[in-house]
Amino acid sequence: MEREHKNTNIIPMLDRGLRIIEIIRNNRAPMGVSELSEETGLSKATIYRLLYTLEQNGYVEQDQVSEKYGLGMAFIKIGEYVKSTVDITSIAKPYMDKLAGLTGETTYLCRTYYDEALILETISGEASALYSMVTPTIPLYCSALGRVLLAGFSQDQLNQYMDSQEFAQRTINTRTTQQEIEQEIKAVNEKGVSVEIEEYEYGMTCIAGPIYDQTGEIIASLSVSGPATRIDYKGRERIIENVQRICSEVSKKLSL
Repeated sequence: MEREHKNTNIIPMLDRGLRIIEIIRNNRAPMGVSELSEETGLSKATIYRLLYTLEQNGYVEQDQVSEKYGLGMAFIKIGEYVKSTVDITSIAKPYMDKLAGLTGETTYLCRTYYDEALILETISGEASALYSMVTPTIPLYCSALGRVLLAGFSQDQLNQYMDSQEFAQRTINTRTTQQEIEQEIKAVNEKGVSVEIEEYEYGMTCIAGPIYDQTGEIIASLSVSGPATRIDYKGRERIIENVQRICSEVSKKLSL
């Protein structure tokens, strides 16, 4: 039967679509419009519209012989993404702890999420500072974490990204032209690290390196972030070496 909701924030039609997905999954076999109508208490016309919408987006597929619906291929992509994200985070976390201990600064783990970098994990160092990078996503173009991820883009993907963005000037140091950003990406490929000094936020430095999967593709970025003056005092080159080494260790672990 259809679920009753007291929470006015829930969108009923979306909830009905998700309910259909749950029912098909739990049934472990394709189901027809009539079966789903009986199970949910919704009219066949409503079920059909919901199934049509889900089918158009790849979340259900109709068998042309039985005319019943099963879950679609979109869930394979989603499942693989979630699985790989969980794997990366669980594997990288001990190394992030180690890096935070070595540097005394905050470490971040990111991966691409549409046209931004999604923060998967944050480990605060012993000398952590308030930093606005606590937002779930950050821009790719003006952050070291993001530029490392851009280095893993194909040329077509990079061109599409460049054409679709408006590069905001967050600070006076922010790279905002395609030429400048491509130079920074080139530096990642040549040096295996990206250094961003007061581009994303005044007073802060971020040093990030790439995490590779078993095929040699960049699938994540890992960084040390902290006050620019403190990073310089501790020795930026030493921190760069630590970031490179830890990123290499995580990549090797992911390749096992």
